[in-house]
Amino acid sequence: MKLDLNGCDNINNQNYFIEKIIDKDNVNDLSSAYKLELKQDLISQISSSVVKESKIFLGITENKAYESYGEDVLITSYGYLNDPDISYCKRNRDYLVILSTNKKDFIQQTKTQFENEIDINIQTISSILRNIDSSKYSFNSQQAKKFNIKSQQLNSMHSLVVNDKNYSPESINSLNNKLAQFSSMVAQLSKISYIFDDQKTQISFKINKRFYKEAYLDLIILMNSYGQNSIEGTEISSILKNLEYKVQIEWETNSTAFYNSIRGFNISQAEQVLAKLANLIITTKYKNKFKIHDNVFKEARQKFEREKLLSNSLKNQEIYFGINATTSYGNIISSDTSISLDSETSNFNLDRILPSYKIGYKYYFNPEKRLGIFFNYKSNSNKFIELSSSSESDYEFPFTSNFNELQVGFSAGAFDLSFGKILKSMTVNNEEIDFNTASLSLSLITTDGNPKGQKNYFNLYGGINLISDFEDTNYMNFVIGLNYHLRFNRKLNKSDKTYLSRF
Repeated sequence: MKLDLNGCDNINNQNYFIEKIIDKDNVNDLSSAYKLELKQDLISQISSSVVKESKIFLGITENKAYESYGEDVLITSYGYLNDPDISYCKRNRDYLVILSTNKKDFIQQTKTQFENEIDINIQTISSILRNIDSSKYSFNSQQAKKFNIKSQQLNSMHSLVVNDKNYSPESINSLNNKLAQFSSMVAQLSKISYIFDDQKTQISFKINKRFYKEAYLDLIILMNSYGQNSIEGTEISSILKNLEYKVQIEWETNSTAFYNSIRGFNISQAEQVLAKLANLIITTKYKNKFKIHDNVFKEARQKFEREKLLSNSLKNQEIYFGINATTSYGNIISSDTSISLDSETSNFNLDRILPSYKIGYKYYFNPEKRLGIFFNYKSNSNKFIELSSSSESDYEFPFTSNFNELQVGFSAGAFDLSFGKILKSMTVNNEEIDFNTASLSLSLITTDGNPKGQKNYFNLYGGINLISDFEDTNYMNFVIGLNYHLRFNRKLNKSDKTYLSRF
């Protein structure tokens, strides 16, 4: 399928957008979880450009975002993404995914949502204040926390859309008054719902249990309820400073432990420490620090998984070298009707052997089945190693000097078939001839065991060699040899690469 990489056009001043580098294999194939992360990052980016202290507490299903409440509510990012555009482009050598939404459309959606929600929430909290039952302490506390979160959301939306570009001065004053009214009601509900000493006790309990996020949120809600300049506000500020100092010390300790684990390639320990750091995210500053740690962990995790896969994968290349022993050459006689050996000039007895030396390189397409191609260089001697003397043998070596040959071939299982040529012309019967060569060998014994493609090994083989000018002069002999093979370059298969793409 042809890749559509025209998304760079969406990076412009008319859009809110976020861009990230991805692997080529992930173009048009992003996971739902990654799309969700992109949408959250885009909403966070839009909101954080307006309000520093904000928090993502929303869910997104396919095309729409919706609110949800949880303990992770420290930084408020709020917006309504409807049908964000997901596109791709290539910049230099990088492949990018771009999530974008038109600024005017987003602002209009947020305006409509803000206008509706400010009115609905004022009506709702007014009803709660009129009918509040002070004996329902737990329920009232939950309601107060819910409306404190809603107050942060509406303040974030207000900062984004309530300005002279979108409203008249009269409308701005009206919306400002509504937001101030709602904030006042939220503070009133909080004071009614929270018993200060009880709240301090609960916050101390959460701090002792290291529930720092929840404790920080409760302190912020109390501060908004009582005000910074009140007696309670002064006490809350002191608790906040102590909490922030405690978080700072634990962050530094765990951050050091995290990087020590990364340097030691102890990924499981780094993951455990990263989880501890996640529980210390109480402000935007720590959120940004955590993103840096998380990116470092993801890179280290992918490297670790890659190394682990490579350690178990097959090596698909090898360099080999060895020594061969060949019989004397047989002279092949060809005619229009037959091909035969000249019995007078042929001697395949092993009373004399010819040594040769070989070095080569092999690339396997499939190491387990030994399917691959190879190149080798062989140096042949014209001097016999005489194992026994025979006065009856009048065999003469056809060449007057040493010779070298270069071959290229194909491996299939135990067989190697190769073709090449002698690198310089040889003198035979006072005639200069350019010879071509062909070899077929069978692997007899290998020491690498199973599975193939893992270890270095020795290979004992036997075969046949042919030297020919493809006209009238042809020779053949038999060979037995021993090579040592050095394997290298472990390679990931397709399933390994798919597995790594998840990290």
